This record gives sequence, C-alpha cells and structure tokens, in this order.
Amino acid sequence: MKKQIFISWSGEKSKSVAELYRKWLNDNFQVESWFSCENIESGKISLIPLFKALKDATFGLFFITKDNWNAPWINFEAGAISKGELDNNVCIINIDIDIEDIPEKSPLRGFQKNMFEKDSICKLTKQILEITDDNDHDFENDFNEAWKLLEADYKKLLYSDNPLLEEQYQPKFSLLVPKDKRESLKKADKKLLNQFFVEEYNKIDLHSIGKRLQFIIDRAVVLVYLYDNTCWGDILTELKNNNDDYHVDYPNVKDYGSYKVAIQVLQQVFYYHKMMQNNSGTCVSGSEPENICNELLNLSQVLKSEPDLIKNKMVYCLLYDYMGLCYHKQALSKINEKIKMKPFNIIDAEQLKKLNKDVGAKDAITYLLREAINCFDYVLDQSEYGSVSEFRALGDYIWEDFALYNKARCEYLLHYFNHEGNEWSKTMEKAVQERWASKNDYKSLPLAISANLYAEYLHARLEEIAYEGETPGQDFINEYNEWLQLCYSDVLNVQKKYEFINEFNKEIVNN
Repeated sequence: MKKQIFISWSGEKSKSVAELYRKWLNDNFQVESWFSCENIESGKISLIPLFKALKDATFGLFFITKDNWNAPWINFEAGAISKGELDNNVCIINIDIDIEDIPEKSPLRGFQKNMFEKDSICKLTKQILEITDDNDHDFENDFNEAWKLLEADYKKLLYSDNPLLEEQYQPKFSLLVPKDKRESLKKADKKLLNQFFVEEYNKIDLHSIGKRLQFIIDRAVVLVYLYDNTCWGDILTELKNNNDDYHVDYPNVKDYGSYKVAIQVLQQVFYYHKMMQNNSGTCVSGSEPENICNELLNLSQVLKSEPDLIKNKMVYCLLYDYMGLCYHKQALSKINEKIKMKPFNIIDAEQLKKLNKDVGAKDAITYLLREAINCFDYVLDQSEYGSVSEFRALGDYIWEDFALYNKARCEYLLHYFNHEGNEWSKTMEKAVQERWASKNDYKSLPLAISANLYAEYLHARLEEIAYEGETPGQDFINEYNEWLQLCYSDVLNVQKKYEFINEFNKEIVNN
C-alpha cells in the first residue's frame, strides 16, 4: 500500500525546514505529502481536513527544534499517527536539538530519531521510497546529487536565519537581562554577569552565525567594559572563521559580506577598549586611535559603496560612534603635544586659545574635531534623533546619550580653540538630561550595569561643570553619594575625577 506521508511542524524554523524537505522529496523522487499550510483550503475549518489526514497517514515526519518539542499539536499529531500500530512510522527529524535534550517523559523520545544530515536523511528517504536493497546504486547516485542541493539550501536557511539582515530589527536594551533573571543577578559583579552573557550566547544555535553576531552587537553598546579581555575577542575570531569556512564548503550560497563587515567593526570596538588581547595578556597591535579610525573609515567606504550590504542600524551606530571617538582622541593627542593637558583631558580654555597662533596645529586639530562631529551627527541621524518620537527611536538604546555627549566635547574644543559657535553648552545639557533618564530607566538591571549608567551620567555632569569653570554644588554631591551607594569601587573612577575637578576649579578661583 502506498504510504500516506504527513508532515508536522511548529514554529517558523520547523516550518521552513519542513517545506524545504517536502519540496525536495517531491522534486527529486516524486513523493507527495500532506502539509497543513498548503493542504487546508482557505475558508474551511482546519480541524476537519487535519483529522482526516491524520486518520489516513501511515508515515509521519516531525521537524523538531529546541522551541517546539513540547508543542501540544506536535505531540498530539505524533500520537494520532502512531495509533499504536507498528506499521505506522513516526520519524522525528531533529533540526537544532539533540534527542538527549528532550526530557525522557516526552512521548517523542520513543519514536525513530533522525538528524538532518546525509546518512540519516538517506536512510529516511529509503524508508519512504520503500527501498530495501543497500546496494541500489541508482538510488545512491540520485540521492548524492540531490543531497548536495538540499544540504546547501538547508545550511543557507539556517545560516541566514538572523536579525542582522532584518531592516526593522529593533534591539531592546532593557531586554539584555531577561526579567526572570534580574533578581538573581541584581548584585552580580562584572565577572558573574559576563559569565551569564557567555552562557546565554552559547545557547544560540551554532548554525545561526547572524544571531550570535547580533548578540554581541547588542551587548557592545554599553556593556563592553564587562567583557573578559580574551573571551569576546576569541568568540569574534571563531565567528569569522566559521563564516569563512562556510563559504569554502558552500561556494554557491550567497556570501554574507555583512557578517564580515560587522565582525570587523566589532573588532575595532574591542581594540578601542583594549579588550582584544593575546595569550600573554598584552593588547594586540593596531589599537591606537589613528589605526582604528583608518580601519573604520575603510569599512564606512565599503558600506557607502554597497548600501544594501547592512541594514542593521546598530552596526552603523557602532562604526560611526567609535570612528568619532578616534578622531576626538587624535585631536586631543595633537593638543597635548602643544599644551600640557590636565588629567582626564580637562583643558583650560585660555590655553586652548593660545593654540590659534600655531596655524599648522590649528588646521589639523580643527579638521579632526569637525570629522568627529560629523560622525556623531551621523549616529544621531541613524537613531532618528530629532524625529517626532525624539529619543529612544532605535529600540530603547541610549545612542543619543553617547553621541550628544561626545559631540558636545568636540564642540567645546572648537569653540575655545577656534572660536566656532557656542553650541556645546546646549548639546551637553541635552546629553546630561538623556543620561539622567537612562540611569533612572534601568535601575532594575544588575548593579554592574545600572551603576555604570549612573557613572556615565556623572561623567557628563562633571565635564559640564569643568567646562563652565564651576565647582560641583550640593546637588551634584548628593547624586555622587547616591551613586557610591549603588556601585562597586571598580566600576568607574568617578571619585578621582570629581576630586580633581573640584580642586582644579578652586585653584582657578583662588588665583
């Protein structure tokens, strides 16, 4: 009797793979099967044809993922097809889950298991075609040729299953730590929190390079300081190698150059933070601001020449924010060559004005500062700053806080060094307001994160106070003391910066 094939799925990944195999089976071996989304006519009650198909089915293919093994309909349909009859086959096809990961109490543990790999799919296809001769060379040849196409499409399906290429992807800073984990991680230090993120990263499907990469991108915004010095650099290298190896094995599959560019951007971010280290514990070469800036500039040219290569705004924000930071640091370096800056790059306005007499230095520094401002403006444009929704347009990330703050620092230098405008005060005021909102919005997150956001706010406040030539008032002291109660001594060195600026401005007043 001809087998009645029933294909069961639940969830997008399961459905996509099921559709892929069903079409491949029919195209190459002329085997038809019942597939719910195509076999239920529009407007009909879905349960009627479903129950009929289950009643008639003698062979069921169940495409199982880590997200659907306990789906009610999957388990119901498996039981309905088996009917306790030995001649009725229920075949489980594991996509991204090992059978050992399915609890023993699950009914699925008792059925035939197959991984989506050549030997298993070959054996399964023979069952469906009722081929019993192991030496059927015609079948073997046909299968081997057909398998190459199926495998390439299957890998492509899993490989491209990621948010990196999704134009509407909206990251959520508030979701970096799931709500059910926040209480247990509330007092977690950097090491424990970093361990948590590594464990979460390792739960992502190995085939989904894009999702793994997006995971790192999402956490590189404000959490880069949490990461172990070698761990995330090693992970990036592994992703890069996986991406390269994949296209050697499957040259006919579209080369996702977006992965390469995003990985390179992240590598420069880690270089900037001195986070990518070799086994000796020393920073890798190339982590100077000028080198990083040149690498990011090259990547920006690639994206300009291929505007559809990356649609993910987070990658653009990372690239231009850190390119702006590198331009700013190069400007500070050139300033420091001419006048001795105070610690934390606090610069006396009168000293800046003296640099106007050095035309060569003035032109070079002005160029770098303007380029930095252009980069920060681009970040603000990408995150839709100034739109109807104003801030938080890019998910609920705090890009505006960083971009406005760093733009204000550059505008301050231009104003006093080159007499260009006086916009820095308004820009910094807005940055301070937004950083205040951020530190309040995310109090529920672990202290290692929320205290860092508070510290970022205090940094902006201290910069503003220093530029105005003022001394921190009681309102700031109260905020500073509140922060001390929240944070660990190693979060950020705000205390020393506060003490220096306080004493520095007192000296100015006394003189």
